[in-house]
Amino acid sequence: MSTTPFEVEGLCNAVKMSHGKVLVGGLGLGVFPWMISPKKMVKRIHIVEKEEKVIDLIYPQVRTYKSTVIHDDLCHYLSTTKVKYDFIYLDIWPYIIGPIQEVEKFKSLGEKCLKPHGKIMVWLQELIDRVKDKLPKVPQIGGAFELNHEPCLICSKTTRYDYSGLCMDCADLMGISDLFLGGISQPKQIST
Repeated sequence: MSTTPFEVEGLCNAVKMSHGKVLVGGLGLGVFPWMISPKKMVKRIHIVEKEEKVIDLIYPQVRTYKSTVIHDDLCHYLSTTKVKYDFIYLDIWPYIIGPIQEVEKFKSLGEKCLKPHGKIMVWLQELIDRVKDKLPKVPQIGGAFELNHEPCLICSKTTRYDYSGLCMDCADLMGISDLFLGGISQPKQIST
């Protein structure tokens, strides 16, 4: 996490959608809770963070009367809480976007914690949706190595093999490389 314009811009849609009781998965630098706290439509903010050092360092800087930090692993919290939320925002992955299977797992757990008509979103949800829309439905051989591909959807490399809009590095990070190995190993099913 950083406070670069790219990072902050990636929060804008989630900030607009935030209302009522909000769950934030991952404190990071506290930018998201800090951005939504002044909104009148946001009534409560619960922040789940597993790293005590992050809580000790960051939370005092962004604490408001609306916010509460919960020291827990997000998977455990989502699996055990009885609290229902109007909006859930998840941002716990160390890379620009997390592996698709992991993102889907956390979204599925989070959906059980939503009030009727509640919404769930992850950081850069729009990018994840674009990547998922381009993924093949069955394993396929990766494209030829070329110098002038369209930029990778994530890192913008143009000199690469093409994996439905991704370079191999980003396909690996997202956990979807097996879809391009021609069925050498059986890929996990990805819902698109």
